[in-house]
Amino acid sequence: MYTEIEESDDDYAKAKLKESADFCRKFSFFNVSASFLDLIGTMSHPILTGTRTHPFGVALPGTDYTASPYYELYYILQLHTPITLSVLYMVFVSFFVTFASFGKTSLNILQHRLKLIFENYEDDAIRLEALKQCARYYDRVARFVKVFDEMVTYVILGEFLLFGAIICSLLFCINIIDTMAQFVSIIMYVGTMLYVLFACYYSANEMLEESMKVSEAAYSIPWYEGTTQFRKTLLLFIQRTQKPLCLTVGNVYPMTLLIFQSLLNMSYSYFTMLRGLNIQ
Repeated sequence: MYTEIEESDDDYAKAKLKESADFCRKFSFFNVSASFLDLIGTMSHPILTGTRTHPFGVALPGTDYTASPYYELYYILQLHTPITLSVLYMVFVSFFVTFASFGKTSLNILQHRLKLIFENYEDDAIRLEALKQCARYYDRVARFVKVFDEMVTYVILGEFLLFGAIICSLLFCINIIDTMAQFVSIIMYVGTMLYVLFACYYSANEMLEESMKVSEAAYSIPWYEGTTQFRKTLLLFIQRTQKPLCLTVGNVYPMTLLIFQSLLNMSYSYFTMLRGLNIQ
């Protein structure tokens, strides 16, 4: 689909595709750069400050983790963790946003093609064929979104369950830590998690909203000027596009900013409960 749009004569479609590709390229570059700087800051802070603390807190009974060689050993063992997480997860986030952006762009192009049916064609038979082509194009986008959803839905479910608990735990840890290095690390981890979650949910929400505009675009064309066959076909097309194309969380909930907000609310509720128990 990407190649067909890129090689077509539709200047609007090619411009939208280029705009989407440029955005995804910049987003991926920002992910890699931010992750790299995050790694440098997290791993070099204990060395530069001389505090002999670890990026991840260590507490082993009967062991002084600040004494050599235990400190160096634990530091080396922790060194690969943020690198591995960044190399694996930031790439996934970039791919996720890229695929969602392509789905959004494809749906936007479809809306534009629907609007041009009566502007570019005067023959009723050609208008009907153009509408059928739009319907076939929509089916291809729907298959793309379905396959995309099958690839990521359970990963997103794992994020929803795991990240909520991690954010809650990290916020609670702020109340009990005693070093600036650990405080900075926790803030960076929480910020990174919120960033990647928001990026995924926002891009999925944008694609969903764009799919909801397809039926509106179809109804907005001057269908009353078309033939009976055209109006019947358009009615079927509008009914087909009433169900929005969306990614889901474990094949249950649609990925929207509302779900993202509920995740934050859940994490904060558990955090306040744990904080209250700790104070008592």
